[in-house]
Amino acid sequence: MTDFYRFKQLGRETAFFYFILIFIAFPTLSYTQTKIYKWTDKDGVVHYSSKKPKGVETAKPAKLPKITKADIKVPSVVSTSCKHHGGIDCEAGADKDGSVICRDGYRDSLARFQFMCSSPKLLLDNISKLDETGSFSVTVRNKRGVKAEGVNVYYVYKDGKVLLKGPKEISSFGAAQFSFDPSSVENPHLNLKRKPSKGDIKITCLNC
Repeated sequence: MTDFYRFKQLGRETAFFYFILIFIAFPTLSYTQTKIYKWTDKDGVVHYSSKKPKGVETAKPAKLPKITKADIKVPSVVSTSCKHHGGIDCEAGADKDGSVICRDGYRDSLARFQFMCSSPKLLLDNISKLDETGSFSVTVRNKRGVKAEGVNVYYVYKDGKVLLKGPKEISSFGAAQFSFDPSSVENPHLNLKRKPSKGDIKITCLNC
């Protein structure tokens, strides 16, 4: 593990550390009436305890400064994605630790370059309702930073499948619409009476 990676991980863990600190500290703030006892043993060591020790007559309530929520400063949460940094820049290559680099140069994303920039990932985003002619459209979204090529979207039914009309490419993190027109299908038995489900749609691409 490189020093650079350790530094990067330290930045991500800082917010988590302060979260735990607040979780532990804030409940104790409600116990403002709890006494803290202080005493010094025979060796000169100073002790503190929330319970008065038995047999130690020198243990007295300690005068401690009051702590309020305003005394605890919490840094802003460290961003771990490229969502607010213009998206992932796959053309910039991988960072030194194997993570992605954002379009504005931000380098603290947790996303892995090998996963996000190796191949496109096409997902069905939406299916429209049927219109009066039985036509419908679907929206396909590319969830990764690689352009999808040779895209085909099919409506699959009992006797076969129909290729929907649409573009052959979907840009990185882009979306495209594909349409079904029953008048262009040479199958008299294909008569849609309901909105297709996600299981009726099949998406393929050459580099998926």
